[in-house]
Amino acid sequence: MKITSPTLIFIYFLTTPLHAASMGGGEMIPPPSPMAAMASSLQRSRDAMVKARLLDEQRKAAWIEARETIRQTRRQSEQFKQVGETAWADPSMSHEELAQALNKAEESSKQADALEQQAQAWQRQQRSRIKKLLTEAEAAENTANIIQQSWIKSHGQQAIEVARNHRQHLQHSTEVQALQLQAARNALEQANLDLQKAVTALEQLKRARQERSEHMDQALKEDQQQWMDEEQRADGFMTSSTLSHEELLDSLERKQTLGEQMAASSRKKSATDTRMQTREEELTAKIAQLRKEVELKTETLKKIQDRSTALIQQLQIQSQRADALARLAAEK
Repeated sequence: MKITSPTLIFIYFLTTPLHAASMGGGEMIPPPSPMAAMASSLQRSRDAMVKARLLDEQRKAAWIEARETIRQTRRQSEQFKQVGETAWADPSMSHEELAQALNKAEESSKQADALEQQAQAWQRQQRSRIKKLLTEAEAAENTANIIQQSWIKSHGQQAIEVARNHRQHLQHSTEVQALQLQAARNALEQANLDLQKAVTALEQLKRARQERSEHMDQALKEDQQQWMDEEQRADGFMTSSTLSHEELLDSLERKQTLGEQMAASSRKKSATDTRMQTREEELTAKIAQLRKEVELKTETLKKIQDRSTALIQQLQIQSQRADALARLAAEK
């Protein structure tokens, strides 16, 4: 059950101060407010609804727990029953054990039936209490509506002025909300754009890292091959003396240079991998943060959209109410 929108709106604009207005040249005197009586009735309605929801949640939770207990009890009964059924073929079991198993199966079955009956009875009792609370809530809401209608009937012209003032207030609020809605859309669009840029940057970084790693691996592989060639040349001199001493020294120097070059390349590759890995981690963290921002901005946009929709509906209802009151006053 929920309070009708016209009732809530009317209660709201009753709290709005009357702007300067004149009737017969004098300042409008606000009609006596029915707020206290209406608020009391609506509070009783809300209290009854809260109690009904709480009882319904307790009822559902208790039913789930009861069903599980009943299921376990019936399962235990089936286990005892199976023991009794298989005992006929088991010469190791005595007649007393057989009878005991069958008795336990029957007792468990009866216990499950009793638990189910108790649970169903309790559920019916709770549903009855919930229904009573819902009836009380509806009656209290109807009382508030009656108070409202009586107030309108007794103070029609003043109610018209209040309704018009509130309609102007809602129109202004709707315009402000439209600006906030556009700002939220722009913020979400920018967040999505930033997220896409970060994702693209991460993909490009991964490709660049892979290409650079392959290039450095290839260069290191070529240096290793040259180093092995020089080592073979030096070994050849030792075994066959095909090289002169000068050529041997040149070969050893090239071998040393290549070794230092390979070590430097390895250090450079390691440093590059570390730097790019750190950058990847930073981008990954940034993407996670941006996704969270997109999620939050999406939620914010949804809330503003809901508020905008509610304001538009209120404005429509308030306009209809003001027009209806004006027609009623004209008929009189």
